[in-house]
Amino acid sequence: MRERYDGVTLVHDGVGGVVGRAALELLAPGGRLAMFGYSSGGPTRLDTDDLVDRGITAGWLLGPRMAALPGGIPGLARRSLDRLAAGRWRPLVSTYPLAEAARAHADLEGRRALGKVVLVPEPAATTRPATNPVATVGPDLQTGGHR
Repeated sequence: MRERYDGVTLVHDGVGGVVGRAALELLAPGGRLAMFGYSSGGPTRLDTDDLVDRGITAGWLLGPRMAALPGGIPGLARRSLDRLAAGRWRPLVSTYPLAEAARAHADLEGRRALGKVVLVPEPAATTRPATNPVATVGPDLQTGGHR
């Protein structure tokens, strides 16, 4: 990619780890790495040599900046929930029948699913009491004996 496009100017990195590092490698001189999460389990690793040798800048977009907002992070959460309740925001959710869990997982891995992935169980079959219930064998908690 680097040979064809000569690098990118901005990377928004919410994954971190080796994926974030691979994205950092795509930055052109003068590019910027904007980190905001590490869903891979760890942030993108870089040091001052990366910044100096490549002529790039890097920064973390959350944390202290979020805390400095009016009301801090709880205030942000409150405003977000208010927007959700007012219908101005709607969560992005991809739903799949539980029976299609393998496809949901493949779509998640293939980055074809949008937002959160939710598996929906099939409607429960109408149940009726068993005509021949099986007795439970074990301690009777009320008497300390067995049934």
